[in-house]
Amino acid sequence: MKKLIYLFVMVIFVSGCATNWYKKSYHDETKGVDPFKSGLVIMTTANPEIVIGGEDVRADNIRMSEDNYALLGYSSFWSVHAKNEQAIKFGKEIHAEKILLYEKYKDTRSGVVPMTLPSTQTSYTQGMIGSRPVSARTTSYGTQTNYFPYSVDRYDYLASYWVKIKNLPVLGVICDDLSDEQRKQISSNKGVVVIGVMKNTPAFIGDLFKGDIIKKIDGSEIIDRKMFGDLLNKINGKKITITLLRDGKEVNKTIQTNSRPSIP
Repeated sequence: MKKLIYLFVMVIFVSGCATNWYKKSYHDETKGVDPFKSGLVIMTTANPEIVIGGEDVRADNIRMSEDNYALLGYSSFWSVHAKNEQAIKFGKEIHAEKILLYEKYKDTRSGVVPMTLPSTQTSYTQGMIGSRPVSARTTSYGTQTNYFPYSVDRYDYLASYWVKIKNLPVLGVICDDLSDEQRKQISSNKGVVVIGVMKNTPAFIGDLFKGDIIKKIDGSEIIDRKMFGDLLNKINGKKITITLLRDGKEVNKTIQTNSRPSIP
């Protein structure tokens, strides 16, 4: 009976047991571009590898980018229980090579489940037919409702799907806008801070480091991350000079950028 009650509760909280919530809650991050047709990433048909994420999702994403992986998209939902096999099955559909998986306790839901079951009642009566004693059995059919307590743990799930980059980027740095504290430290509102360096890229070979603040490219002042991204589109395959701040000192780096193919 306890097993029956548990299964009943599962149906209440996770409607549609056959639904793959990793697939149903998927958010595509490719911005309408098929990364496999572009030739920028490597397509795999094998089962993706599950990697259990840490406490800092952003830091995990940066590490994946530094290892030359590109994000395809992510799934986010809550559930009583989600199987890793479902994440692997969907990851294989979209040709992901690795899946960063997070599971975090959300809350516990408690309550009472009414369960109505059939019931029968049998009664016996005694009597006489002439001088002979007789008995009669009467059976009545009905239902009986019982109330069973339950307690169910729920979890938040997050999965991000990654593919290996085939053609390394033009420069290979992951940058962010300056924080208020960084602006005060350098006495300027302009520039971007390096938060990651991708392996074997021009930035990696040219010894750019996390924490470097990029101020200029070929003498053009960098205002923010958007402007930095726009400039990267113009330096494809060129040798450039990057002016940066490192430990409060100005440093110039001459770097030969990659020539990356245009996206069809």
